[in-house]
Amino acid sequence: MTKKEILEVKKQFTPTNQCITNLVTCFVSKDKEIRFLSRIPFPRLPEEEAFKYMDILRKALSGHLGKTAFNLHLKTADSGTPQQNELLDLRGSRLNDDDQVYAFCEKIIASYQYDDNYLLIGAAGSYDIPGKTEEDSSSVYEYILFCICPVTLSKAELTCDMEAACVKDGIRSWAVGMPENAFLYPAFNDRCADISGALFYNRKQEMDQSQFLAAIFGADQPMAEKEEKLQISMAFQYAESASYETVRAFQAQAEELLAEVSDKESVSLKEAAQMLENAGMDPLYTDKYVQFFRENTGMDEICLEHITDQKNMTVKGSDFTVKIAADRADMVEPVMLRGRMYLAVPVSSSNVFVNGIEAKISSLSGKERMSDA
Repeated sequence: MTKKEILEVKKQFTPTNQCITNLVTCFVSKDKEIRFLSRIPFPRLPEEEAFKYMDILRKALSGHLGKTAFNLHLKTADSGTPQQNELLDLRGSRLNDDDQVYAFCEKIIASYQYDDNYLLIGAAGSYDIPGKTEEDSSSVYEYILFCICPVTLSKAELTCDMEAACVKDGIRSWAVGMPENAFLYPAFNDRCADISGALFYNRKQEMDQSQFLAAIFGADQPMAEKEEKLQISMAFQYAESASYETVRAFQAQAEELLAEVSDKESVSLKEAAQMLENAGMDPLYTDKYVQFFRENTGMDEICLEHITDQKNMTVKGSDFTVKIAADRADMVEPVMLRGRMYLAVPVSSSNVFVNGIEAKISSLSGKERMSDA
């Protein structure tokens, strides 16, 4: 799913939209026991309570793709995998089968890694996709959305009782927080249901839920942003072709794609290879780059935002750091001076700020020094 497709589904989550037809909640204790499982007819909820549920559901479709939101690719078979068939059955019943929902909650509990109380919130909904013909059966997108929310005891505090005109001990309650994890099934790809995909929300990148994803989807845990960036960097080292000019030209192409194509979020490895060749890398080394990345990530595409930083360009050495706005990155230029390599940054004024203090650069400029050398 792209950002645009996620947002299209997310916009449906308003109490007045009536997109949610059924809601189930399951309280799980830290001992991994189900304390209660209840069904809620969502359209009958009081408006204030409905808003609170919608806030949680919207949070499940928030975050940054590749950082907290991930596209899952389910393993497929001719007759469907057990995980896929179970998810399709849940969607087909719209969570109305109590035994089916209970068994699915138990399956989540058995595989989900969490050491405290939490609440499972399952929602079944549908979305009439505008722009589709009435004869097209795919004009209605039906889905299930599950959120796993921490439940914590509120703080002990004093409260003011205005009617009794006194201060007394407040009543502590079990508060439901925003989701730690969530998933939407099926995925909403190309503005229609894709039963071979799902969207997974993981609030903390370091949270390992590989066992959960294998049990529920038969899928591997997606690579986090930090790890993918590391593999992009290591692939350059493996290809033995990581010159400053090549890296910057590669990143510049990613920046152009992000700026010019609104829904372009990743490139295939074939496209990445062409970008590397355009950046000046020899095709032999390009093949080595692609091979290393595929073997170490298991991925066939690269997230564009993991190739570059759209806000700043940062160059780090063993004892220095140069940081400059991304749209002025072309100002930084490697130059050779007196037998040593430098990163040169031209200045348009002799006045600069050094740790917040305005100072004047000597009239003897860097270019004049280089020419003297």
